[in-house]
Amino acid sequence: DEIVDSDAAARWLDKIRSPLVSHRVLADNRHELLSEPGWEQTAADLLHWLDARFAPALPQRRAA
Repeated sequence: DEIVDSDAAARWLDKIRSPLVSHRVLADNRHELLSEPGWEQTAADLLHWLDARFAPALPQRRAA
């Protein structure tokens, strides 16, 4: 990333210490991850991360 220092971001995230926070460096990617080659996998990973953390807290939908 030419905009954000990933090491500085990692140090900052270490201070937060939250189960909702994770950090992963995507080698050879720049700042706009969803505009990079292979963005589909990045988007799928993001959706999986969101589902794992927030889907259990959503109200259950009843079948129509």
